[in-house]
Amino acid sequence: MNRCLISTEKDGSMTDNQNIRSYLHKKEIDPDEFVRAGLSHGKKIAVVGEEDGGLIIPEVDGLMTEDPIYLGVTVADCLPVYIFFGNFHGILHAGWRGLHGGIIENAVEKIEEMGEDPAETSVFVGPSIRVCHFEVKDDLVRKFSEYPDCFRKEENKNFLNLQKVVENKFNRFGIKRIIVSSECTYCNNKYFSYRRDKKLKSMLALAGPNKN
Repeated sequence: MNRCLISTEKDGSMTDNQNIRSYLHKKEIDPDEFVRAGLSHGKKIAVVGEEDGGLIIPEVDGLMTEDPIYLGVTVADCLPVYIFFGNFHGILHAGWRGLHGGIIENAVEKIEEMGEDPAETSVFVGPSIRVCHFEVKDDLVRKFSEYPDCFRKEENKNFLNLQKVVENKFNRFGIKRIIVSSECTYCNNKYFSYRRDKKLKSMLALAGPNKN
């Protein structure tokens, strides 16, 4: 059994390293068995192992491992995408830039490189900004034009369903076991939301083994 965790506003902003350490302690996670993605709002994914425990891997938005360690990304409206396949697990920080750039496609490629069948992958999309509050301008309408079913139009405004984009992308590779959280970070004040608050505060999303 694997664990999918995400901090909340009461845990403090995870832009503060002390808050990260406190959250790990609360969840009984050894900081030396935790690897965090440095983030660049792109598509790069790193495969890591126990030897990387305690590190921040720079310039990546996704992590994967076959070792019993925790992988983490910070989010504040972007989608935390938890991936479990075979003996491996991973986590992605998927905003619109990463989704447009190909982070889902890169994840599937990594799964194949690890010798696993993508169709056997299980995915959980955690709390993130949902279509109700993700209004987009014409540039994003064009960028995601191949996903017309992922848009909602209201009074000449366009809203993009990023969660559905993720589902559509995974579905193309035969990945059907996908669960999407119904929680919207903008709507729910227990989460930080950059679009709502206009402040650089974030949650920590973790994927890892249940060692109990």
